[in-house]
Amino acid sequence: MKNGECSKCGSKEVFRGAEHGPSGCNANEFIRVSYMTKAELIHYVCGACGYTESYIEDPKRLNKIRSQWPQLQ
Repeated sequence: MKNGECSKCGSKEVFRGAEHGPSGCNANEFIRVSYMTKAELIHYVCGACGYTESYIEDPKRLNKIRSQWPQLQ
């Protein structure tokens, strides 16, 4: 979806959500990485089929997840 094409239906009608909600912070747009750290989720939505994907795009937060979360085997 990040490339502008829906990974489910192939439509090019993909929209990227804003980084922050109207108040500057929306609990639904974050994931808790650790007790004191959260990471912002960026949402992508297909306008044709409604499929959505969410990503953490901040490399520092991804590194923190790599160092603190267990990896699936």
